[in-house]
Amino acid sequence: MKDFCIISRAFTLKLLTMEIETKIFDIKKVRKVLEKKDIQPKRICDITDFFFLIGDFSADNWRYTLPAGKKSGLLGLGNISVEVPDTDVLMQIRDFAERGFAKWSKVRLRTVDSVPYITIKWPKKTQKGIKSREEIETRIGSLSSMMQILLDSGVELDKSLGRIREIYHLPGYKNVELVIDSFQSAHGILEYAEIECSSEEELAVVLKKVFKMDIADISDEGITGLHSKKMEKSVSRRIEVLEELIED
Repeated sequence: MKDFCIISRAFTLKLLTMEIETKIFDIKKVRKVLEKKDIQPKRICDITDFFFLIGDFSADNWRYTLPAGKKSGLLGLGNISVEVPDTDVLMQIRDFAERGFAKWSKVRLRTVDSVPYITIKWPKKTQKGIKSREEIETRIGSLSSMMQILLDSGVELDKSLGRIREIYHLPGYKNVELVIDSFQSAHGILEYAEIECSSEEELAVVLKKVFKMDIADISDEGITGLHSKKMEKSVSRRIEVLEELIED
């Protein structure tokens, strides 16, 4: 099973964009290519994600404030408010919320080296094996206040997930970024890679020329499936050891 993922992302404020998401999962091959080409990470950071279920979620009562003379704005609900560093992004969030949140929309809070962000994603569209979706991601002033606004709006906290992320820039590809995420689980370390790129065409070129991979061979398995396989192998090994002890 291959383990690799391609997704558009940024850790700065970001207007509405189209996310390209494709999972591969061949982390050994990715690391081998990086080592051979002597490509070192530009940054290593600690990330924690908070994922929410939005079945009864509504942003109808959210409040959007644009203070005079300031570049930043406030997103609020009741007596709670959170700073959004760019008013254009705040207005994008308002427009996004007014369209309503469909069943497969996603809302995520994230900290990157303790700096908080919110990401809002529209449902995925799939074409020729490539998944894409609109998303807004922006830095926010307070993780706890934004989480309270979300909870008061009807979301439920589903799970939290921490990982270490390595960020690489690929020589010769100015707008392409590679990240490798490492998760610690009870059954060992899980790793997968992601690539940020501007188009499906660029994705295909990077896969072929840099990693000698064919976009047609990409798998859509996620980290949950990877963990399940890792767990099965771990349990199987323990059973084999137990059986050997019993036989002895």
